[in-house]
Amino acid sequence: MDSKTSKATRILETLESYSISGDQSWVSEEISPDHQLFFEDERLFWNQILATPDAFWNQQVNLRNFTLSESIARIPGLYWNEGSSALRLRSENELIFKNDARIEYQPSGKSKIVLGGIGTMKLPRAADGAALFCVTSSCNASMGIPIAITGSIIDDLKLKEGDLLNINNAKWIRYTREWSRSFPTTKGIPRGFLQIDSHKMISVIRTGHSVISHPFSVMEYETENNFLYDFVFCSALNNVGRNVRSYVERFFEHYRKDKDRNGRYLINTDLVDPLFDAYYFAPSEMNNPLEKAKLDLLYKRVSSVPIAGITLDLLLERLPMFYNTSQAIQTLATKLGIPRSHLVEGNAASMSSYLINYCIDREKIDRLIKYITLDYKEIFEK
Repeated sequence: MDSKTSKATRILETLESYSISGDQSWVSEEISPDHQLFFEDERLFWNQILATPDAFWNQQVNLRNFTLSESIARIPGLYWNEGSSALRLRSENELIFKNDARIEYQPSGKSKIVLGGIGTMKLPRAADGAALFCVTSSCNASMGIPIAITGSIIDDLKLKEGDLLNINNAKWIRYTREWSRSFPTTKGIPRGFLQIDSHKMISVIRTGHSVISHPFSVMEYETENNFLYDFVFCSALNNVGRNVRSYVERFFEHYRKDKDRNGRYLINTDLVDPLFDAYYFAPSEMNNPLEKAKLDLLYKRVSSVPIAGITLDLLLERLPMFYNTSQAIQTLATKLGIPRSHLVEGNAASMSSYLINYCIDREKIDRLIKYITLDYKEIFEK
């Protein structure tokens, strides 16, 4: 394998164990009288923010030796949230392939990693020219701190990805309405960013630093009897060469077709220059009830909680195998006392997913399993 191919392969599918800087100093042990905080490490920033979020609004923050990325985490701070690390580690049970250059996961393993905080997107500039980027001490955009910079500062300083920065007296403020639409709401994670609106607040130390991002999407793909949703992501290092974008594009195209998935991507998370064809332009457009049910089930599948002694994945696979028409699903719903008006019309696979999600949310899942095992004793046999 030549060096270019090896380098390209390495960026396609790796969950990095990027080490955080050994000098993990946080100069201020508590909020100082002049309300200025100093950080050299994003881990300590997020640990403090997540522990006492209300104490930090409108406080002035100073950062030293952080690298600028044009990508921003799907949910900034999620990587550092309680439970995220355990979720990422659980993906190790769903490895398909691993060597020194490449790691490949099942789609459900990728979902665990994304829901554990890996995943980035690119947002277009606001109407006034401002941009929402991130800065990171570990050169990993999934771990970074969101930062909004006015357009004139970006243009005057010619800011670009890979610039090593010092940030001075930037306020930690809540998302504006325009920015907030781009991010899911997650309990326990404050929705804020650092605001840079003066040239004095930012200085470029060096340029050309490496920084990694994790473009992602939600993929709908075929299993034997159903259509499932899972997250897909890859890792992209910004300075491996001019063709990094084409490598990422090829990864997403290959992954949706591999293993006969026949997948399609539902959202594009590079809203500046989309990486692939997607059914929706942005996550906020996903309003179809059947799609919302499948997305809800994605989160519930990742939790891996057994339901009446079986897994949710098994239920999703077997229900449409035995109830393989929309009429059969409607009849089953009637047995459960669910009005037909509560169902959403679609194919049998989509309706079965909707019914399962409906029953879980309304604590009817045990009744559902009872009725289907009465109808078909063999439904969960191997």
